[in-house]
Amino acid sequence: MTFQKFLDLLPKCPGPDTLPVIGNASGFQYVTSGLPEFVGPDIAPSSVIDQPAYPRIMIVSAAGAVGKSTLANEIAYRTQAPIWNLALASAVGANSATGQLTASFGFSLAGTISAKLVTGELFLIIDALDEARVKANEAGFEAFVQNIAEITNAASKTVIVLLARTQTAETTWLILGSAGVEASLYSIQPFTRDQAEAYIEARIRHLDDSAAKRISYHPQPFVEARDLILDQLELAVGGAVQVKDEASREFLGYAPVLETVAFLLAKESNFQEFTANLKSIAQSSERQAARPLAVLEHVVERLLDREQKQKLQANIKPELEKVAAETGWNDWDKLYLPDEQIWRLIAKILDCKVDACPEMPAAVRARYEERLVAWLPEHPFLREGKQPANKVFESYLFAIAMREYLTPTSNLVEQRIAARQYKPSRLLADFYILLGQQRGEEVIAERQIGLLYDSLLAGENDALKVRLSVESGDPDEEEDQESTSEGEFELVYSTPGEDGDERVETRNFKIVEGAGALCFGRQLKDAAIVTHGKVVLGGAADDFEIGPAVDIRCGLIELTSTGFVVRGVPKPKDSDAVVIEAKRCQSVVSQKPLVRGSLSVSWPHAQSFPWNDYAARSQISEIDTDEVQKVYHRFRRIVLSLRSHSKGSLARFQDKIEHRRVLKNPMGKALLEKLCQDGILKLKDEFYHWVPDRADAILKVSWQGLRNRQVTSAMKDYFCGFIKANPQYF
Repeated sequence: MTFQKFLDLLPKCPGPDTLPVIGNASGFQYVTSGLPEFVGPDIAPSSVIDQPAYPRIMIVSAAGAVGKSTLANEIAYRTQAPIWNLALASAVGANSATGQLTASFGFSLAGTISAKLVTGELFLIIDALDEARVKANEAGFEAFVQNIAEITNAASKTVIVLLARTQTAETTWLILGSAGVEASLYSIQPFTRDQAEAYIEARIRHLDDSAAKRISYHPQPFVEARDLILDQLELAVGGAVQVKDEASREFLGYAPVLETVAFLLAKESNFQEFTANLKSIAQSSERQAARPLAVLEHVVERLLDREQKQKLQANIKPELEKVAAETGWNDWDKLYLPDEQIWRLIAKILDCKVDACPEMPAAVRARYEERLVAWLPEHPFLREGKQPANKVFESYLFAIAMREYLTPTSNLVEQRIAARQYKPSRLLADFYILLGQQRGEEVIAERQIGLLYDSLLAGENDALKVRLSVESGDPDEEEDQESTSEGEFELVYSTPGEDGDERVETRNFKIVEGAGALCFGRQLKDAAIVTHGKVVLGGAADDFEIGPAVDIRCGLIELTSTGFVVRGVPKPKDSDAVVIEAKRCQSVVSQKPLVRGSLSVSWPHAQSFPWNDYAARSQISEIDTDEVQKVYHRFRRIVLSLRSHSKGSLARFQDKIEHRRVLKNPMGKALLEKLCQDGILKLKDEFYHWVPDRADAILKVSWQGLRNRQVTSAMKDYFCGFIKANPQYF
């Protein structure tokens, strides 16, 4: 639906003249003006739930940096509803919402406020649920959501609109459901092409008065330049043919990308020359085949090139000419090149020292460095002289620093993005991976995997899901000590309403600097990790959130947050369970896990508090020979490599199952062939699929039972038959 149709679903409020707010404590206020450049996005009902006809609460979700707060403020302005920005509030807990309403409107109006909420004459917008969740522990956050539920109990209309990132929005919906509250779940859609064009023009008019005049006086050259950039980005997403699928819209409709395009065009003084140059670049086969990030990278590089030319002529040469002449130096073209700008900007943002100065006489350098103290804060990539101007610029700079993973600057960037208050953006991982591809270095430092995973996860919404796989040696097989560790990120695009059809985009990587730990500070979901080494969960929040669909098998599991939350989903499947197996466990979890989904753990002393209710009852001890043990491990490795696939099946790409790490040896290959012959697995369209009916008939085991180390007599008999038929492998 359009933004206006969404507004039509909401009550109209009396506004600040009738119900004034006392002060502006804790981010509770009215919005008195809208943004001149606001372009309303489409808002769609989520496909993961059955939408109620008369919701008392509306939850609006989106990926990171899409513009939830901008949307929240615009809703507040147009409906005259009060808005509560939780990013400015203290930690939430029981009765926080009730207390804030009383504090904001005054005790004398408490009855009036309550009555108007019940009758639908008033509603409340609550923004930044993610920030609130970071500040509070899970118990406090859940108590807060339950307090919201209590406020809506007697109402017949929408009382509260909540805004959050996708994962927090779904968790909030589950909590409200358990409290008996009917809540709808919507998602902000990426801009359409028409909306993107309108946003760029509106943003330019807001950015710069002279730019606004240029696009008014020269509308046709401006439109041609704007459309050419968007066309090139669209081609880069869709390939040689402009395929307007979910991936294309996700990228072209992403506000930070459009803001960067707007910034570039706002600074352009000659649209016709710009268009000619861009057409020349677009004609090269390399650019046509490039991914969208490569085109966006070109936009960023053009800004850096233009900044160098303008700064060199207007500022640098006039200031340095005298001292340069005295020393006989004249290498002007080496000054303030893009690479130098990049490292100076990184140092400015991180407040650290980086030597990015080109070689020059000491006297020239002294003057140059002195003047840069004043010039650099004016750089277009900066806001207020020291903060990144938007997520595109920040992600580009941070990705470059992280690629130099052996340097102190990389460590500083990693500390910045691992901090609790940092908001990840998908663009960081996208730029990081692009830079690796350009350099022929498709590797990731082990300590950076979790940070890049957080970045990609920030892009999740109703149409895009992220999956992670890491293979770094099977802890059940001591001989599996291969030096090369590897993994993959999968971006799974689905179109609601098309029977769950999926398009998977895979980004494979090798792991360098291993033998440390795989660290996930905030959350982990849709992941399969097999490693001899250590997996660390937690540290960036009081409660680590895990699930759905997580399999971990490792040598050591280290849990560094005091709380452990297993995430549920609106429509759970067996494959959504969380299963953790480890040879050892080090944990500071001090309370029983909060399990909204399904959890199974297996490590020494897992039968003790707080894990005792979730400790797997393994039957592996029933396997009494080494030969059967070997077949069991290989069978389990093959089957547990499967992932949840479209239309509800469990499947995996053929080459992933046939990989040396999974099959290991000729025995593994023979076992795979046997499983296919007997119909337990089926190879179709380059995917191996699990066939649950055949597995139950032949092995008397389900996939979930196998995850929990279940061993049946039928399985043992099947393995013995395989061993007897293939004595050469034993």
